[in-house]
Amino acid sequence: MGYYRENFDFEYEIDRATDILGFGEIGGVGQLGYKVTQFAQYDWDYMNDDLVAYPVINGTESDYKSYSDISGGMLLSSLCNLARIIDNPETKQEPFELIIRWCKKFIHPYFVDDVNTLVRDPNFTPVEIAMVLKKEATFSISKFMEDLNRIYYASRFYAAIDAACMGQEELILDICKAGRYFDPVPYFEKYRYVPVEQPDADYSSAGGDLLQEMMIDAKMKGQPLDNDIVRTPYDDYDELRAKLVDLIPSFQMRPKLHAKSNRYIFSADVHSIFDIAWYTFARMVVDDAPPEKKTENKEYTGVVAVCINCGRYFYRKRGNQMYCRRKECQSARKAKNQKDKRARDRLEKANESE
Repeated sequence: MGYYRENFDFEYEIDRATDILGFGEIGGVGQLGYKVTQFAQYDWDYMNDDLVAYPVINGTESDYKSYSDISGGMLLSSLCNLARIIDNPETKQEPFELIIRWCKKFIHPYFVDDVNTLVRDPNFTPVEIAMVLKKEATFSISKFMEDLNRIYYASRFYAAIDAACMGQEELILDICKAGRYFDPVPYFEKYRYVPVEQPDADYSSAGGDLLQEMMIDAKMKGQPLDNDIVRTPYDDYDELRAKLVDLIPSFQMRPKLHAKSNRYIFSADVHSIFDIAWYTFARMVVDDAPPEKKTENKEYTGVVAVCINCGRYFYRKRGNQMYCRRKECQSARKAKNQKDKRARDRLEKANESE
C-alpha cells in the first residue's frame, strides 16, 4: 500500500495487530502501526529566547484526531524528506514553518505516549486538554532541528554506503553534500581524491609547524575531481559500517502493559518520534543484507533508500528497488530499462556476427 502527502514522500506496509513497540517489532520487515495524535493547528512563541511550538485546542472535534496508522519506515523516510526540503537552498519557507506543517500532516513529535494518553482520556474536557497540552506538549524548534540533524546525518551515511554497494556511486556526493542547515557527511570526501604514490611524508621542511604539516598531507592526497568518485567506498565497507553503528544512540527498554493481552511485555520506551526513527534505523542496520548480497541486488537492503531519479527518500520493498513510486520516477525507471535492453540486444547481435 502506498501513501503520499505533498512533498513528504514514503511508501509503507503496517501491522495493526499491536500498538506497543515490542523488542522484535521495531522497524522490521512487518512495519508496526503506531499510535498517532495529529493536531490541526499549532501556534508558536518565544520562550527563553527559543522559538517553541504547541498544539491549539479550541474545543471542536476537528482540533485533533487519533489513530494507529504510522510505521517506523514511513516515519523515518518522511523525516529525511523533511530535512531534505529544509536543507535545500531553493526552499523559501523558514524551517519552523515546514516543521509545523509536517507535524500537522503526520504526528505530534514529542511526549508521544503522554499526548496519546491525554487525548484518549474521557475524564478531561477540551478546555482542560488545551491547558495541559500548552504546558506539557510545547516543544522547541531548535531541539527538533538538532534531533532531525542527527537522524538525517545517519540516514545519509547509510544511504551512501548502500549506494556504493548497489553500484550507484554517482549518488554518493549528492547524498552527502552540505546544505543550508544540516551537517554534511564528510567521510566520503576522500573518495574524490586521486591518490598520489609517494613515500611517507617528509615533514622536515615544516619545522615543527602543525599547519605546514597539514598542508604537506593535503598535497599528498592528490587532486579532487569535481562531483566524481574515483576511489571505491565499497573497499572500506567494514570501516564505514562501524562508523555508522557508532552514530546510533543507546536505547531504553522496559516492561509495558499490552492492553489486548493484559500482559506485560519487554517494550521500547518512546518519548518522541525520533526515538521511533532511531529504533527503526537500528533495526534496519541489524537486518541489512551482507555486502556481497547487496552488490548482487538479491537481498533486502534496508527499509529506507534514496530514489536515484528524484533524490527523495522512500520505503523500499525489494532489495533491488532504486526508484520511488512517483509517476515521473517510474517513467524514468521504465525508460532506463528499455535503454539497457536495447544496449544488451545490440551487444548480442554484435557477438553473433563475429
